[in-house]
Amino acid sequence: MIQIPEFRSYAEYYAVLPLESLRVTVTLRQAMILYDPVYLDNLLARAVLEKARGHAILNNTSEPYEFPLPLKRLWTAENGCPLWAASVFLPEGKTITDIIYLHKRLGRLEFSEKQPKSNVGRWMDRRIPYQTKQTETKRWHALCIGNEQEIACLLPLIRFLGKRRNVGFGEVAQWDVEAWDGSDVDTMVQEGHLVHALPEGAAEILGLQLEGSPSLVGWTPPQWKPSLFAQGWRIGTAT
Repeated sequence: MIQIPEFRSYAEYYAVLPLESLRVTVTLRQAMILYDPVYLDNLLARAVLEKARGHAILNNTSEPYEFPLPLKRLWTAENGCPLWAASVFLPEGKTITDIIYLHKRLGRLEFSEKQPKSNVGRWMDRRIPYQTKQTETKRWHALCIGNEQEIACLLPLIRFLGKRRNVGFGEVAQWDVEAWDGSDVDTMVQEGHLVHALPEGAAEILGLQLEGSPSLVGWTPPQWKPSLFAQGWRIGTAT
């Protein structure tokens, strides 16, 4: 795994922090444009990077970076990638799905000799649909086993969730972290279904019997990175 020098002090500090079962709740000002589940461990990894290195962007490499997180490590793969005890964010109350349209219109291009056409080609006006999700309470929650104080310190660095953050979607109004009574398995399974993608090796360790055959899944931060995919079970798989 790729080591980041600025993370060493965080790794040492997090290694001795007390851990407990926690419920993390986010209240949104605006609906989310959501294509993929929002992982709590992925948000914390981004927050640690921002805290340690500002708005740095890591080089895109097939090798995993080692991120220290104030969470319990449930399992470690052969390549060193960890499975953290944290679920994705789930809606509180009834979920409302809607379609919104964002418009791209041609402005005056002062550098051009003539105004391009807006009905064909690269400068064509567009009306782009996006599916949004909102809850009646505007609240979403995730469950984890971690350090309450450090998680509450990191999460305010995350100000938006989902896509099209540049126009205000998924804006965070408030983060809340509170004690919760649960086990390791409860951070992976709720109401008989996975709430975190699970690699094959971890399922046996956690004593879970899952329906269906495994397939390639993103299970460790960042979950969207194809080079870190492994055989396992997707979110929503029945136990």
